[in-house]
This record gives sequence, structure tokens and C-alpha cells, in this order.
Amino acid sequence: MKQELVITNKADLLKLQGRGRKYSRIELNVPHFAKEENERWAKLVQKEYKACGCNTGSYFIMAAILFSLAYFLLNMTVVIDNIGYYLVRLLGLAVIMGLIGKASGLIAAHRKLHLLIGILKRKI
Repeated sequence: MKQELVITNKADLLKLQGRGRKYSRIELNVPHFAKEENERWAKLVQKEYKACGCNTGSYFIMAAILFSLAYFLLNMTVVIDNIGYYLVRLLGLAVIMGLIGKASGLIAAHRKLHLLIGILKRKI
């Protein structure tokens, strides 16, 4: 069962650096921050903590489809003669690009989370 994390000091903040996503909700309750500032930081941290890379993956899949469409239009006579072969290649390209996009989205979110943690460590 996932738990909620309430960050009030640097020690609580460091709990976010571990592997895995064990917290379902993250809240900031730093005494010297205004309520709005606590909410703003909590929203930023929560977004990167829960990121799954799907958004980036969808962009990569769209790029693969657009690239394939451009290739099809430029080489229409060759592609139509062997459409099954090219459809399988398109599917493979879309899957590979989706995986690359998802991985790069996860890496970027992880990096942003650690940057946010570093900024918050200095502010707390």
C-alpha cells in the first residue's frame, strides 16, 4: 500500500531520492514557506515524481508515423508492390520509437525531480 509523504524538512525531502515510487501523494508543509509556495512546490515535485514517460513516448510514435508517411509518399510505387513488408516495418518502428520516447521521458523526469530536490534542499 502506498503512503503519503509530508515534507517539512530536508530529511523528509531526501526520502524522494530512493528508487521506486512508494508514495501516492506528496505534500509540502515547510514552516517558513507560505501556503501558496508549499502548494506550488508540491505540485512541481508530484508531477515529476509520478511521471511515466507516456507523453514523450507519444511524440516519438507520432514522429515515426510522420516519417513513415513521408517515406510512403516519396516511394509510393515501391511501397504499394510490397505493402505487407512496409506495414510490419512501420509497426516495428513505431514500437521502438515509443519505447525510446518513454525511456527518455522517464530519464528527463528523474533528472528534473533531482534538480527540484536540490533547489528545495537549499531553500528549506
